[in-house]
Amino acid sequence: MDLRPTERRLAAILAGDVAGYSRLMAADEDGTLAQLKAHRRALVDPKIKEHRGAIIKTTGDGMLVEFPSVVDAVRCAVEIQRGMAERNAGVPTDKRIEFRIGINLGDIIHDEKDIFGDGVNIAARLEGLAEPGGICVSQGVRDPVRDRLRFTFEDMGEQALKNIASPIHAYRVRFGGAEPGERAAAGPLRRNTIAAAALAGLVAAGAVAAIGLFVWRSHVQPAAAVVSADAAPLPLPDKPSVAVLPFTNIGGDAKQERLADGITEDVITDLSRYRDLFVIARNSVFTYKGKAVSVQQVGRELGVRYVLEGSIQASGDRVRVTAQLIDSARNVHLWSQQYDRPLDDIFQVQSEVTQKIAAALGTSGSGAVALADAAHAKRKPPASLQAYDYMLLGIDLILQGRTEDDSKQAEAFLSKAIELDPQFALAYRRLGTVYENRAYAPWPHEEPPVLLEKARDRYLKAIALDPTDGFAHSKLGGVYCMLNDFDRCVATFEEAVALNPNDPGILMDYGEQLTFVGRAKEGVEIIERAYRLNPHYPYWYNNYVDPFYATGRYDVVVARLQRNGGPQDTWHDILVTMSLAQLGRQSEVATAKSSLLQRYPDFSLERALSDYGTIKDLPTLNHYMDGVRKAGLNDCATEAEMQKYPKMKHLAVCDARRAAGQPARAPG
Repeated sequence: MDLRPTERRLAAILAGDVAGYSRLMAADEDGTLAQLKAHRRALVDPKIKEHRGAIIKTTGDGMLVEFPSVVDAVRCAVEIQRGMAERNAGVPTDKRIEFRIGINLGDIIHDEKDIFGDGVNIAARLEGLAEPGGICVSQGVRDPVRDRLRFTFEDMGEQALKNIASPIHAYRVRFGGAEPGERAAAGPLRRNTIAAAALAGLVAAGAVAAIGLFVWRSHVQPAAAVVSADAAPLPLPDKPSVAVLPFTNIGGDAKQERLADGITEDVITDLSRYRDLFVIARNSVFTYKGKAVSVQQVGRELGVRYVLEGSIQASGDRVRVTAQLIDSARNVHLWSQQYDRPLDDIFQVQSEVTQKIAAALGTSGSGAVALADAAHAKRKPPASLQAYDYMLLGIDLILQGRTEDDSKQAEAFLSKAIELDPQFALAYRRLGTVYENRAYAPWPHEEPPVLLEKARDRYLKAIALDPTDGFAHSKLGGVYCMLNDFDRCVATFEEAVALNPNDPGILMDYGEQLTFVGRAKEGVEIIERAYRLNPHYPYWYNNYVDPFYATGRYDVVVARLQRNGGPQDTWHDILVTMSLAQLGRQSEVATAKSSLLQRYPDFSLERALSDYGTIKDLPTLNHYMDGVRKAGLNDCATEAEMQKYPKMKHLAVCDARRAAGQPARAPG
């Protein structure tokens, strides 16, 4: 009897097969096999390797692949299907090899060279629901990737699958080069068209004025919130609260759809700069896009008093934007306005109207807004519409951001925007993001410190041109931390939060970095505040878990990273491994440690901190070293590793241990 324990783990499973394989084989067995082998050799197998997949088994026309994350699995599947569409171009329909792919995230049992369990069975059943050339995923796959990847997930509803006890909620993945259904990944970057920022200023200014005029009612005569039978409403904040619903594109044209989304995002950005407002983040409001929902439902689910909704209709060189502010508790319209503007002078109009309304804005019944807040809400428009367009092209490539070519092309577009408008602050900030992202890219590049210094210089330039850009301050603060300049890091983040207290992305970054200066408890509170500002938060919020490790909430670290289908990078591998060790879950530590060492050979915490940024606070550093030792890993680098990585920054505690002739791993 084999008494060896079976290994259980959470994994993303891809199951694929060839649609109509029996028919193809019957018609031309040799030709079909030759085609299939060629497709695998040239496309399928390289893509699986590129996305860190492991082929578990093949069965003629079928394949079972395990991935470390759902993001890798979905990206791999899409790139395979896109590649197959290109390879099938010109091939007669009855001779094409078309794959069907199903992806599931679930618990699997690993035994010898195979995997078993419902997680595998569900992936295989989802494959059967996929169209030829298509992809079908479970809700467990769709939820963590929907706000990160640029694909639309078409709801197929609950599906009863053969030999699966409970129905599975399934989704079709709709993808393509530039299909109308494809959408930008949600996040702090904005994707809009040339006039979006300008029109947004008009609408935001009007909305702020209306909220100010009516705010006294919410303090003097609060109305009862509408509560559904399904869930209690979120509590209202202690300040005027608003959600900006995605603007409706009346014309239906895909190009104007981007304009409508851009206006929505910029209105949110402008409103967020007012300290006396509580503004729900983009990711949460965009979950309502295209859905018929009442303002009462939105107010209840997001925990806000006011809801701003609007529409856009374009005709020739003019755009009409309509906006209205509604008290969600009472379903009363408080303010509405219609704007008809030509595109060629829209930036000038935006500036004039924003200044006039902000000057008259009343908040908390005071009758006047702080002049600083009015300045923060007014963004300097670009001098060149062409420069703005180049910046948008660069943002698109930052959002894609998977290849070296994407990075270089984004750099070229943003550099062109700066060439056309040397005072374009936002273009400098985006260019800084290109360099920061490149510092940790998988392809060969300059040393990370060199790229981080390039990013720092661009962020500093952006701030010099627009001192009110809170997000630029936040990005600069993050780079300072990565360069181990913690005093500047914290001071810059504090400026960012003062400039934009409603931006949950800024709060997430700030809370994370506070861990490394010994303020992890405060970091947890700030991160929880960001969750409240963004109730339908994006997947990447789950990655901000350092404060939870530092405060001993190891179960939160493991649970949140597993929501994303497992660790997404080396640092998350480290955090999961340490947390499992601290929890005493030794059977899982072995698997986590194996994944970490595969991704990051010659691991030591000292080397990892050299690559990812050190920890200033000594008690926090000792806590991390303790977790590494409990996992059976080196906290300090060995002499051999010191020679192999001569540019590695040393930890003082490790230098002292080496000088005393002590081993690389102290007793756990």
